[in-house]
This record gives sequence, C-alpha cells and structure tokens, in this order.
Amino acid sequence: MPLCKTEAIVLRTRDLGETSKILTLFTDRYGKIAAVAKGARRPKSRFGASLDLFAHSNIVLYIKESRDLHLISESTLLNAFYGLREDVHRLGFASTVVELVDRMVMRAERIPGLFPLLNGGLQALEKGKHPSLLLWALILKIVSVLGYRPQLFACNSCGGPIEGKLAGFSSAQGGVVCQDCGRKGVAFTAIASETLKLLQQLLADDFVVIRSLEIDTREGRRIAAIVTGFVGHCIEDHRPLSSVKFLEELK
Repeated sequence: MPLCKTEAIVLRTRDLGETSKILTLFTDRYGKIAAVAKGARRPKSRFGASLDLFAHSNIVLYIKESRDLHLISESTLLNAFYGLREDVHRLGFASTVVELVDRMVMRAERIPGLFPLLNGGLQALEKGKHPSLLLWALILKIVSVLGYRPQLFACNSCGGPIEGKLAGFSSAQGGVVCQDCGRKGVAFTAIASETLKLLQQLLADDFVVIRSLEIDTREGRRIAAIVTGFVGHCIEDHRPLSSVKFLEELK
C-alpha cells in the first residue's frame, strides 16, 4: 500500500466501532475518497480536531488501490473552521455546501479547481458579512465547476439576448428564458431584471465583492428559491439537500 500525502476537507463522518471513524474527504490530489481513522474517537486521539466535520488538514494515508476505503496514518490540522460551528446559521450553510459536494462528486473523481473553491468558500462563510449570500454564490460556483454552470447572460433556450426581453429562470432548462421562448411553452419562474443582475454577480464576482452587497430579506428569499430549485435539477437523484431543510426550519 503506497503512503500518500494530500490536503483534505472533511465532508462527512460516521462512527466505526467504539473508537474509530469513517470519513468522507475531498482532497486536492485524489478527489473524493473514504478513509478509516483508527482511534479517532478516543479522548486523547493523536488526530485531535483535524478530522472533525469541515476541518482542513494535511493527511497522510495508505491508499489501497483495489478498495474504496483507505487508511489514515497521520493528520495535521490547518484550519478547524470553528466559527462555522459557533453560529447555527453558518453551521447550516457550511453543512449545505459539504453535502452538495458529497452528493454531486463521484468517489475518486478529480475536479480541477474545486478544492481551492471549497476551501475559500468555507473561509468566506466562516467570517464574511451576509453569509446567506455567500452560500448561494458558493453553490452556483461549485455546480459551475462540476459542469452545470447556469446560463444567466442569454436565453438558455434560443441563445438570443435577454436585455429587455427577460421572462424568467427555468431550473429544468438551466438558465434564463426570453419572452419569446416563454410564449412557446418553456416552463419558467418569473424573475425581475434586478434579481437576474444579482444572480449574475453571485456567479461571476469573487467573495470579497459579494460580501459587500446589500439586499433585502424578500430578495434574499427569491435568490434562495431559484438556487435551490436549480440545484435540485443538477443532483442526479433530484432529492433535496437535507441541510436546506434545516435552513428552512431556522427561518
């Protein structure tokens, strides 16, 4: 078994026996993997907080080429993201993000650009102003990296311009729809041009710009509905993210 090193972010954990854990990790070198950490639940475990949910760590592990479950030998904490656990809303936002990655990325699938995006997004969610906006921006950016970039700058049905002709957003089509295509029977949810402009900013701008945006509660709910509806069509089994249900209960 080759001994390998990689940075990793913990997407999910579950108990194994009395003292160990099985972890789902997203790594910068190997994509999404599952690994066992023996003794990780002991009070004085050598792993400390490095294998807690959301933790960003340097991992040393034995890669078992013919198996899906690998073995963690060492782990050094880089960022525990404690701030995500200290606020129930930020906890819900971060849980939504890691669940999305876990649900949409296949085992051992390597996605260029996703690891730094996930790490930077969690940092923004931990300390940034307006974390709900940062959440929807991060989700749009993640699904875009995964090949589901929504079309927000032209009609997704005919490819024509939408300036002055916007009808709405179609989750099934994967983008905005012009009035002509809307009249032809393409299903859509009506949105205002101001809402579309905000969606474009969330998709295109970096987190520093996004956390300075100011929107009212009603507009925030419109954005949430559009993004969650779209993501539901991106996920293969179309089951809603359980973390989104938790966020709805917090309102």
